[in-house]
Amino acid sequence: NFSYNRNKLSFTTDIANRKGSEAVWENTDTYFSEETWIGRVKRKDFTNALRGRFSLDYKITTKTSFGGSFIATTNQPDIRDRNIITATNNNNSALTFINKTFGENQSETLNLIGNLYFIQSIDTLGKKIAVDFDYFRYEDDQNRNFSSQNFDSNNNAISNFYSANNTSNQNITNYSGKVDFEWPTSWAKMSWGTKASFTDNKNNITFYTTSSGNPVLDPNQTNTFDYTENTQSAYINASRALGEKWETQIGLRFESTQTKGISHNNNQTHRNDYNKLFPTVFLIYKPNDNNSLSLSYNKRIQRPNYNDLNPFRWILSQYAIVEGNPFLQPSFFDKFEFTHNY
Repeated sequence: NFSYNRNKLSFTTDIANRKGSEAVWENTDTYFSEETWIGRVKRKDFTNALRGRFSLDYKITTKTSFGGSFIATTNQPDIRDRNIITATNNNNSALTFINKTFGENQSETLNLIGNLYFIQSIDTLGKKIAVDFDYFRYEDDQNRNFSSQNFDSNNNAISNFYSANNTSNQNITNYSGKVDFEWPTSWAKMSWGTKASFTDNKNNITFYTTSSGNPVLDPNQTNTFDYTENTQSAYINASRALGEKWETQIGLRFESTQTKGISHNNNQTHRNDYNKLFPTVFLIYKPNDNNSLSLSYNKRIQRPNYNDLNPFRWILSQYAIVEGNPFLQPSFFDKFEFTHNY
């Protein structure tokens, strides 16, 4: 890393590399009316990540500054896994079959993050305006090969050998901009602002069966999925001291979101538009220098992450599939909190 700071200009740059692996175990017990399946997954996740960062700030005057930052990260998070399912009869505990699945997942990811900002101070009392523009891009290429077969207790094959190749390409692009005002007054410390965000998520999934030795496209498991999400929001906050021991803060944020998901394989389109208000209330009491009590309430939203929305099928075996749901909805919750600091 390297940092420079002189006169009106300052910038920082660094480069980092991380390599290694993690061991993952997953146990799944499934109880049917006539059989019990005991699944054991052993997985090794490899990491080979390279990151570079550059940030700059320039002060035009004592009240005006602008700058930006850029971060680029590449990674090869390859995975090797082994999944063994042991099925037994519930009536006599006799072994029904043992399923063995071996898989290898090769992947490459690229993550780009850019930011430009402008800050203008209005006076010496703390009034200022901040403008931000952000850019985000994420690319993820997956290539998974796996094979699966059933065996008896003597390790003799009792089912046809099954193998397949599953590939996925995910591209996410996000643009956003926001304007924030900090405006202290004699009555209260005020702040307000607005933000707009535009997200485009494209997924291309192909599935080939390779049991015969030649790849054969399976159209039922091949799909192209597009997802867009646009959000516009505005907020206002006010904080004020109520005497020497009391302090309060009240805020309100309005958010409007429009989403659209298109699954081209089955011609399915899902739209979701919603408008929500998110209030925030804080009340703080400081009876002395050693104690403070606070009571707060706020309403929040939690959106599903892009991995949960990706319909890419991660096939653990002939009987177990993990995939995202592109039509997941966000969750909303109310949070009440009482805190005592000593």
